[in-house]
Amino acid sequence: MERNFKSWVASSADNTRTPDVIASCFREYYSGAKGFYGANAEDNSIMILTILDLWVALDILAIQQCPLLMQYSPEFPPEFLHGLLLHSSSALSRALDVEEYLHRRHREAFQVTSIFSNAVHDSCFAVKYFRTSEYLNRLYDEINTNAERELEKKREELSSLNLQWSALVQQASELSHEYSNDDPVPIHKENACQKCRLERQANSLNIHVYEWPLPSSTMHAQRVVFELSPPHAFAVWRDVTYKILRDIGQPTAPDPHDKPQILLDNFSGLFPWAVNEYRVTIGSITKSFADQTHYKIVQIPAQESSVLLHN
Repeated sequence: MERNFKSWVASSADNTRTPDVIASCFREYYSGAKGFYGANAEDNSIMILTILDLWVALDILAIQQCPLLMQYSPEFPPEFLHGLLLHSSSALSRALDVEEYLHRRHREAFQVTSIFSNAVHDSCFAVKYFRTSEYLNRLYDEINTNAERELEKKREELSSLNLQWSALVQQASELSHEYSNDDPVPIHKENACQKCRLERQANSLNIHVYEWPLPSSTMHAQRVVFELSPPHAFAVWRDVTYKILRDIGQPTAPDPHDKPQILLDNFSGLFPWAVNEYRVTIGSITKSFADQTHYKIVQIPAQESSVLLHN
């Protein structure tokens, strides 16, 4: 690997699946090495150095396929390897190469926003990439066009049900309750009463809400569409970078308290467009209206404002 890896990376730059090959090598290597080396500090230092070698190659390829990434921090500080126990000259030379690469990446990165930031603004990676991507703009238009069709269908359904409710109530109002004359005292039998049947039918009408699939903020909507189908090389890079930072760098860190209630690829309004192959995505800390028992079904009669809901 030390002799041939760099030349292999250079010769594979035009292959769009090369980031997947490196990511696969990283996963296989880490899976085997972490159990084999155990708590041995020197062996683990070599493991981390090898992982950073793989990451550098992945970073180079990801930038070639997604040049915008070069503007953003590599997420690792240049001194990331300073705590390793390395003795051989070849290992020290490799570590120096990684450190110099990280220094160069930090010098070239002029965007202050982290790739992993939740902030949504003009400088965040997702928004900047979206605005230069014809594909994502077409996807955005497709989602909105489809949403408009679904919204109109739901509006027509609501109008039809409201009219049906009015007709049933009107029919019921023109009738009197029916009583049985077979008993000494007349008894109102609801099951046989036409007026009651019509009232029950009217009261049983309901409608599922329609939730607009994208946020009302244009910028937030652009970020959502980006996350539905991020550039592949970037998404692979982000997943591997996160795994190194989180699983290797902070293996005992607790999970956040505000876990998302729903992830993007499980949101019914956008499910048809979601790419479900990446570890890192976005989620909502509140449930979708369509997933909340108290909100997803509305009784008829109803106003549009209670059925046609914002995201």
